Amino acid sequence: MNPADLLLLDAIVREGGITGAARKLGEAKATISRRLRRLEKDAGAPLFDRTSRRLRPTALGEGLSGPAATIRVAMAAARSIADATRNGDSGTLRIASPFLFGRLVLAPLVGRFVANHARVKVSLKFSNEPVDPLRDEFDLAILVAAPTAPYLVRTKLATANLKLYAAPQVAKLIARASDLEKYPTIKTSNDASEELSLLLNDGRRSWEQRLRVICTVNDPEAACFVASRGKAIAALPEFLANGFVARGELMPVLPSIRSGSVAIFAASPEGRLGVPLVRTFMMALKKELRTLRFGEALA
Repeated sequence: MNPADLLLLDAIVREGGITGAARKLGEAKATISRRLRRLEKDAGAPLFDRTSRRLRPTALGEGLSGPAATIRVAMAAARSIADATRNGDSGTLRIASPFLFGRLVLAPLVGRFVANHARVKVSLKFSNEPVDPLRDEFDLAILVAAPTAPYLVRTKLATANLKLYAAPQVAKLIARASDLEKYPTIKTSNDASEELSLLLNDGRRSWEQRLRVICTVNDPEAACFVASRGKAIAALPEFLANGFVARGELMPVLPSIRSGSVAIFAASPEGRLGVPLVRTFMMALKKELRTLRFGEALA
């Protein structure tokens, strides 16, 4: 089979038909149809069921779509590497990040980076959903948990310490750890649950504290706003909550107690950190984190 024709199969599946694939690949519909017939001849069976509205993959088409997607991902990686010059001052950089880190750290950094590298283009995608930089065609993905995929290279960027916060009128009523049981909590997660288990530490001992969840939100900044307007406790990164504390909207709950930490990683496909442009940006990102004192930034 021709790898280019497998890329065509991937485009048809992803775009929902020949018209979309023709637009995506910049080819005439007649050319796309001819190439599809050639691929089906090589495969020995139809790859799509023709309906009145769209093409629907057959079982064989579904089976071949996986290898076809793998070719697309490999080609994207090759293009990224080819885009970068030896000096790392040109090419396209593709970065994924959670919303909070993207807004507070990446957005201003990228603004300065492209201003200083006139031939560089950056594509940013902010999402709190899990991202696989190889599958989703990113040079770097910022993650708040260590990536487990063996084909990804992980770089620990920083550790953000967590503490308990609440609106001032609530925080003032909590004088000891046992008082925490009287108040619900806000869970920062993609997954809702009835209870949240926090591992607390006061410098002398550690213990597990279970709290009733009243609200689940997948953005820490939104959790700050929810906590500041209500009667619930939230475990929040210090670097983020500090602004709300300064404005009098939040107050630390039992300031001597820590509620854990969140490690922040950069994940990249194997070999991508060797690309000059990616390496140059990583150096700028590490410097930015040290300047911002974003939690405990690593050298």
